[in-house]
Amino acid sequence: SVVSLMIGYSKEGGFSRQASLINPTNESAILYETLMTIFNKHIENLPIRRVNLNFGKLTPLPDYEQLSLFENEDEVQERRALQYAIDMIQHCFGKNKILRASSLLDNSTIIERHNQIGGHRR
Repeated sequence: SVVSLMIGYSKEGGFSRQASLINPTNESAILYETLMTIFNKHIENLPIRRVNLNFGKLTPLPDYEQLSLFENEDEVQERRALQYAIDMIQHCFGKNKILRASSLLDNSTIIERHNQIGGHRR
């Protein structure tokens, strides 16, 4: 239910902000959108040294779901099915099998980081 973002700049300073979600969710698209809203609202044009993400007020998945008047239920189910399929492919075949297109850019380090344990080579 709560998403927190902390940014530390390379010289000094930074910010720490959090946002409460209306309904608890495990949908990565909603969590990403919330984090990017916080980031874009508070970021300064300074080099970043630290990024911390925290998620709070965690709850088990309920047996029921609060429906929204503002979202199409079919689209919600489609997003969940897609996220489940992505999770299953990554679980079976590894995290590098499905990536965002931005992960293939020259300055992206995600593929290298997926091959590390705690920032160290395996």
